[in-house]
Amino acid sequence: MKLNITIENGQYIYISFLKRNGFGIVEDTYLSVNCCLLFDDKNNWIGLEVSNENFNGPIQLPPLKEIEFPMHEAIINESGRTLEILFDKDLQVARKIKYACNIDVISEQLYGIEILLLDQGSIGNRDIVKPFVSSDS
Repeated sequence: MKLNITIENGQYIYISFLKRNGFGIVEDTYLSVNCCLLFDDKNNWIGLEVSNENFNGPIQLPPLKEIEFPMHEAIINESGRTLEILFDKDLQVARKIKYACNIDVISEQLYGIEILLLDQGSIGNRDIVKPFVSSDS
Protein backbone atom coordinates (compact mmCIF):
# COMPACT_ATOMS: atom_id res chain seq x y z
CA MET A 1 0.00 0.00 0.00
CA LYS A 2 1.19 3.53 -0.77
CA LEU A 3 -0.02 7.00 -1.39
CA ASN A 4 1.26 9.31 -4.09
CA ILE A 5 1.82 13.08 -3.72
CA THR A 6 2.14 15.71 -6.44
CA ILE A 7 3.30 19.22 -5.48
CA GLU A 8 3.28 22.12 -7.96
CA ASN A 9 4.89 25.50 -7.31
CA GLY A 10 4.69 24.85 -3.56
CA GLN A 11 1.05 25.97 -3.76
CA TYR A 12 -0.83 22.92 -5.10
CA ILE A 13 -0.87 19.49 -3.44
CA TYR A 14 -2.62 16.39 -4.70
CA ILE A 15 -2.57 13.18 -2.67
CA SER A 16 -3.82 10.14 -4.57
CA PHE A 17 -4.59 6.72 -3.12
CA LEU A 18 -5.55 4.86 -6.30
CA LYS A 19 -3.86 4.60 -9.68
CA ARG A 20 -6.05 6.12 -12.36
CA ASN A 21 -6.77 3.70 -15.18
CA GLY A 22 -8.95 3.96 -18.27
CA PHE A 23 -12.05 3.41 -16.15
CA GLY A 24 -10.98 5.66 -13.26
CA ILE A 25 -12.97 8.78 -13.99
CA VAL A 26 -13.62 11.02 -11.00
CA GLU A 27 -17.34 10.61 -10.37
CA ASP A 28 -17.83 13.16 -7.62
CA THR A 29 -15.91 15.91 -5.85
CA TYR A 30 -16.67 17.26 -2.39
CA LEU A 31 -15.68 20.94 -2.45
CA SER A 32 -14.19 23.09 0.30
CA VAL A 33 -13.86 20.34 2.89
CA ASN A 34 -12.20 21.43 6.13
CA CYS A 35 -8.65 20.13 6.44
CA CYS A 36 -5.39 20.91 8.20
CA LEU A 37 -1.79 20.46 7.14
CA LEU A 38 0.12 18.95 10.06
CA PHE A 39 3.66 19.99 11.05
CA ASP A 40 6.19 18.84 13.63
CA ASP A 41 8.21 21.18 15.86
CA LYS A 42 10.86 21.59 13.11
CA ASN A 43 8.33 22.84 10.51
CA ASN A 44 8.38 19.55 8.61
CA TRP A 45 5.12 18.83 6.81
CA ILE A 46 4.21 15.49 8.41
CA GLY A 47 0.59 14.91 7.51
CA LEU A 48 -2.95 15.92 6.78
CA GLU A 49 -6.19 15.87 8.71
CA VAL A 50 -9.54 16.01 6.87
CA SER A 51 -12.80 16.58 8.72
CA ASN A 52 -16.31 15.60 7.73
CA GLU A 53 -17.48 19.20 7.22
CA ASN A 54 -17.48 21.71 4.41
CA PHE A 55 -19.05 25.17 3.92
CA ASN A 56 -22.56 23.58 3.82
CA GLY A 57 -22.16 21.63 7.07
CA PRO A 58 -21.53 17.92 7.75
CA ILE A 59 -20.66 15.58 4.88
CA GLN A 60 -20.13 11.84 4.64
CA LEU A 61 -16.42 11.23 3.98
CA PRO A 62 -16.01 8.51 1.35
CA PRO A 63 -14.31 5.35 2.63
CA LEU A 64 -10.65 4.68 1.94
CA LYS A 65 -11.09 1.08 0.80
CA GLU A 66 -7.63 0.51 -0.64
CA ILE A 67 -4.36 2.25 -1.34
CA GLU A 68 -2.48 1.25 -4.49
CA PHE A 69 0.85 2.88 -3.64
CA PRO A 70 3.56 1.99 -1.02
CA MET A 71 2.92 3.37 2.48
CA HIS A 72 6.57 3.48 3.71
CA GLU A 73 6.35 4.71 7.36
CA ALA A 74 2.93 6.36 7.01
CA ILE A 75 -0.17 5.59 9.01
CA ILE A 76 -3.79 6.41 8.23
CA ASN A 77 -6.42 6.78 10.94
CA GLU A 78 -10.08 6.93 9.95
CA SER A 79 -13.02 7.70 12.17
CA GLY A 80 -16.51 8.79 11.29
CA ARG A 81 -15.48 12.42 11.71
CA THR A 82 -11.88 12.65 10.45
CA LEU A 83 -9.26 11.10 8.23
CA GLU A 84 -5.71 11.60 9.49
CA ILE A 85 -2.62 10.77 7.45
CA LEU A 86 0.79 10.89 9.13
CA PHE A 87 3.70 10.37 6.74
CA ASP A 88 5.82 9.01 9.60
CA LYS A 89 3.99 7.17 12.37
CA ASP A 90 6.69 8.08 14.92
CA LEU A 91 6.38 11.88 14.62
CA GLN A 92 4.24 14.13 16.82
CA VAL A 93 2.02 16.94 15.54
CA ALA A 94 3.13 20.30 16.93
CA ARG A 95 1.10 22.62 14.71
CA LYS A 96 -1.93 22.56 12.42
CA ILE A 97 -2.76 25.04 9.65
CA LYS A 98 -6.35 25.10 8.41
CA TYR A 99 -7.18 25.00 4.71
CA ALA A 100 -10.00 23.86 2.50
CA CYS A 101 -9.49 20.83 0.30
CA ASN A 102 -11.41 19.04 -2.44
CA ILE A 103 -12.04 15.32 -2.20
CA ASP A 104 -12.32 13.22 -5.37
CA VAL A 105 -14.37 10.02 -5.39
CA ILE A 106 -14.22 7.03 -7.78
CA SER A 107 -16.44 3.95 -7.38
CA GLU A 108 -17.77 5.28 -4.07
CA GLN A 109 -14.33 5.41 -2.48
CA LEU A 110 -11.75 8.09 -1.79
CA TYR A 111 -9.51 8.60 -4.82
CA GLY A 112 -7.60 11.75 -3.90
CA ILE A 113 -7.35 14.97 -1.92
CA GLU A 114 -6.53 18.33 -3.52
CA ILE A 115 -5.23 21.26 -1.47
CA LEU A 116 -4.71 24.72 -2.94
CA LEU A 117 -2.58 26.90 -0.67
CA LEU A 118 -3.08 30.02 -2.83
CA ASP A 119 -0.43 32.12 -1.12
CA GLN A 120 -1.99 31.38 2.29
CA GLY A 121 1.11 29.63 3.50
CA SER A 122 3.73 27.13 2.52
CA ILE A 123 4.18 23.42 2.76
CA GLY A 124 7.21 23.84 5.00
CA ASN A 125 10.09 21.39 4.92
CA ARG A 126 9.38 18.39 2.71
CA ASP A 127 11.97 15.87 3.89
CA ILE A 128 9.38 13.61 5.57
CA VAL A 129 7.16 13.41 2.46
CA LYS A 130 9.96 12.76 -0.07
CA PRO A 131 9.27 9.00 -0.33
CA PHE A 132 5.69 9.73 -1.43
CA VAL A 133 6.31 12.60 -3.86
CA SER A 134 6.14 11.71 -7.55
CA SER A 135 6.41 15.30 -8.78
CA ASP A 136 7.60 18.48 -7.05
CA SER A 137 7.94 21.45 -9.35
